[in-house]
Amino acid sequence: MKRDEELEGYMTPDETVDLLKRWLTEERLQAKAQKDPRAHAHFLVRYPSGKQGHMFAIVVPKGRDLVAVSSMTRVDEGQQKEMKDHMTDEDSDWSEWIHESRLHLIRTGVDWVIHMGHEGEKKPGPLQAFNVSLPIWFDGLTKHEFMN
Repeated sequence: MKRDEELEGYMTPDETVDLLKRWLTEERLQAKAQKDPRAHAHFLVRYPSGKQGHMFAIVVPKGRDLVAVSSMTRVDEGQQKEMKDHMTDEDSDWSEWIHESRLHLIRTGVDWVIHMGHEGEKKPGPLQAFNVSLPIWFDGLTKHEFMN
């Protein structure tokens, strides 16, 4: 069965983008379009809206039948310094914390990446940032699933 036959009855990427825009408008969320040659659409959305909201990326990648909702959090310098101090004081506790954090992310059901600093060729440094991403395939895309 060809991919087009498999997707027959599902939304096209253009229909999906229109639907996402409608849902964001209904929820009074502003989507800032981003240039992305690898995507049918790529938006940045602050949720909840306002200063306290967190920035999310919403991407409909080309060649895929899904919407990816992702968020990146950067760790500030003060927290990184605190982590460096803990790394030198209690090396095994630091490794255990990183290991437990990874296990927790695995159990969440989201795709994730953590970015660790490095000092030369030494062991991994403090946590610098982490990304979490949730794919929603077109055949399961509902407003509830998208906004959740």
